Formats: sequence, structure tokens, C-alpha cells
Amino acid sequence: MLVHGGTVASRVSESEHFVSTDRLREYAQKRLPRDDISWNKVSEVFKKLGFKKDDRSRPRGFVFPPLSVAREAWDRAYTKIEWDDAGEWSALDPNAMPVNSPF
Repeated sequence: MLVHGGTVASRVSESEHFVSTDRLREYAQKRLPRDDISWNKVSEVFKKLGFKKDDRSRPRGFVFPPLSVAREAWDRAYTKIEWDDAGEWSALDPNAMPVNSPF
């Protein structure tokens, strides 16, 4: 997702996108060969990245910052990755297979 600047999100504003925790979990389950992906584990990842949680209404989820900010957060929280040259979030093919990273 972050590697190619793609998201399963809906746009909130010019620079922010909202993704429900359920859609994030579904996305991760399709890409990771594990059964232990839960809403809580998905939330932990995005909390660690510092993304803003929105649980005021349904569906609950996270507001993604601009792509460059999200990538900087990943580099700080996890490990540095060689990113592509995408400058903005774009629609993600939900059936595409991952490169090396689930996100």
C-alpha cells in the first residue's frame, strides 16, 4: 500500500483519506498468509505510525496523512524502504499481490 502509494481509502480532503479498520484488515488478510490478523492488530500498526484514529462514527478507522508523511512515519516506526516516486495516494487494485511489504 505505502510502497506504491495506493490506498483502499475514500478521500476526506485534498490531503487526507479515510480507511475503515475493517477494510484494512480485509486487505491485510488477503496479502498475508496468516490467520491472526485482527482489527486490534491493524489498529496497532496505524497507531504506531501516528495516523489519526476516527472512532466517532461508523465505520471506525484511520485518517491517512499525505503519502510523503505516511512514508516518513513508516521509516521512523519500522524500517526504511526504498519508495517509488508516487507523490500522492491513488486508488489501489484490491486484488493486486504485494511486492515485499503487506503495507
